[in-house]
Amino acid sequence: MTILIQHIIKSTALCVGYDKHVILKDINIAVPQNSVTSIVGLNGTGKSTLLRSLCGLQKILSGEVLLHNKSLSDFSAGEIAKQISIVLTGRGEMVSSLSVYELLAMSRTPYLHWLSGVSGHDIAIIEESAKVAGVSHLIDRSLYTLSDGEFQLVGIARALAQETPIIILDEPTAHLDMQNKLEVFSLLRKLSKSGKTILFTSHDIDLALAISDHVLFIDKKGKVEFGETSSLIERNIPATYFDSANIQFDKETNRFKFLL
Repeated sequence: MTILIQHIIKSTALCVGYDKHVILKDINIAVPQNSVTSIVGLNGTGKSTLLRSLCGLQKILSGEVLLHNKSLSDFSAGEIAKQISIVLTGRGEMVSSLSVYELLAMSRTPYLHWLSGVSGHDIAIIEESAKVAGVSHLIDRSLYTLSDGEFQLVGIARALAQETPIIILDEPTAHLDMQNKLEVFSLLRKLSKSGKTILFTSHDIDLALAISDHVLFIDKKGKVEFGETSSLIERNIPATYFDSANIQFDKETNRFKFLL
């Protein structure tokens, strides 16, 4: 029996960059529903630019991005907000005086009438999202009091409260210690098993490979390789990630080793 795989996000001949400056071109990916897909590459290879282009935050130069087999450009901002929640690196322009509860409540905006407030249904979703992300104990804390690890988990809770089938994250483990990295990656894998589609960028390639069903590799020259993680490992594609004689990829352990 043939199993039909539904792809929730697809790109065709995608070219991304700024103004007329091309950063990446000919990007063809297909992200399956209820899966984890990572985009990995060294600094400056265009990971974040690509991610922003795939979710509509940045205008594409050419090509096409499809969401549910419909061009992303045909969706309104409000419609996208009901399909994709985005967790960016750091705290950005976030109002640090907000409480965790207030931040999560803001994520319910796509579903609220402009005259209505947060309902009992919304409160239940907020509380459940905080519980799933493991931040219920932080619900009354101000954002400025949170550690980086706590803030990242709160960001994921906010994405969950937005109730979208897709969660997109830019470097979700940046600046975190190993324990917090493991907690975040474990949560992302858990969310995919519960029905979410996860797409993220990462420098933590070992951990990204461990939880990803599909990976998009970007090398220093902008060449890309996309496919199932197991297939890419079998072809030894991760070995091309670093251009250094001091680093080797071990296919047996799926980890990099350092030759010092």
